[in-house]
Amino acid sequence: MPDASQSPNIQSLRNRDWYRARLLATAQPRHELITVNAKDGPIEFEVRACSLDIKHKIIDATTKVIPDDKAASGFRVETDTLERNVRAAIACVFVPGTDSRIFEDADLAALRGAPDGSWYQDVLSAAAKMLNGKSPAEASKNSEPTPAESSSSK
Repeated sequence: MPDASQSPNIQSLRNRDWYRARLLATAQPRHELITVNAKDGPIEFEVRACSLDIKHKIIDATTKVIPDDKAASGFRVETDTLERNVRAAIACVFVPGTDSRIFEDADLAALRGAPDGSWYQDVLSAAAKMLNGKSPAEASKNSEPTPAESSSSK
């Protein structure tokens, strides 16, 4: 009788477990250090991708499906972009090199009421980009005009 360790099914399970253990143990979120100019000078913080669980909780909390007879699907989807960006900042912005979030739920009102164009906007923008699956640097690279777009606008 063949040795059980030589069985293709057992070998497949070992390979699966080997891959699974290594992948799950090394899953590190995307992150990037960002510097903003605050009142007292530059401040560096870390923006980090949140877990899929937190991401979907943010999306669920900021999305409404509304019946709409005029829409082909019979409904329309409304997203509260400000609320999504504020919640992304709470979930994705950390003291660099730590697991300490800079903002907490108690900061919701302050973040919602922050002046446009200030460092708040930089923080919200960086967190929103990370929530959407790209680091701020990756999103910036992808938003630059292509050579064809650049030459056509001259």
